Amino acid sequence: MQKNKPEPSLNKASNPRPAMNNGAQGGDASDSPAQTNIQQDQNGGETQKSNTDPQQMEGLAQTTNASLDDMAAQEKQDTQKTQDTQKTQDTQNAQDTQNAQDAQDAVASEMEKMAQDNDRLLRALAQKQNEINHIRQRGEREASQIKKFALQDFVAELLPVMDSLEKIFEHSGDEIDAQQFSAFIAGAQLTHKNLFAALHKFGVTHVNPVDEQFDPQLHEAISTNADKKASAGTVLSVVQKGYTLNGRLLRAAKVVVASEK
Repeated sequence: MQKNKPEPSLNKASNPRPAMNNGAQGGDASDSPAQTNIQQDQNGGETQKSNTDPQQMEGLAQTTNASLDDMAAQEKQDTQKTQDTQKTQDTQNAQDTQNAQDAQDAVASEMEKMAQDNDRLLRALAQKQNEINHIRQRGEREASQIKKFALQDFVAELLPVMDSLEKIFEHSGDEIDAQQFSAFIAGAQLTHKNLFAALHKFGVTHVNPVDEQFDPQLHEAISTNADKKASAGTVLSVVQKGYTLNGRLLRAAKVVVASEK
């Protein structure tokens, strides 16, 4: 004899769910939308309740969907924000790289310009140095020429004096009478005059301070002599004339000075 299996209870508001009966060979099940299924074990233990209200399930589903939509929107917003941040960072990095490259190019350009300026300066300095050397060498040549021929005009002025002296020497051994001697003296005086004229032309003047007051800057006293007519310190006579060149003393005049009475 076979035992009949209990039929599972069905819930019209939800998916069919079998009702389990532990330890009993038979039982009744009732179908009702508002009824609560009660499961009881063999020992008559605990019971579980399950609400099957469709409106509550629909509200719960809507709340869950809304939460999921909010989470998806927040995740999308966070993703967009992260992308924007990364894009901004990439843009900033690119700008920094470009700025660094521009600065490096500017430094390189400035260094190249400085090198060119330095090269031009060195060339200019070398050219100026060559010009200075040329001017110095030309000045040295001109100074050497001036030194060699500084007395050219002076010597040319003395040549006539030399000619006159040679004429005198040509007749120095001849026997002469008084008239010839007078002519000889006149020629010697003319030679002396020409010589002094040549010296005077180049700024030479003689110092002949007879009857002048003694000047230690221009005169050299070789002796003193008492003179009733002259006051003390007066030059009585000139033993050797002095000479100056353009105001500078070449040789002091050697004189005799009157002493105190």
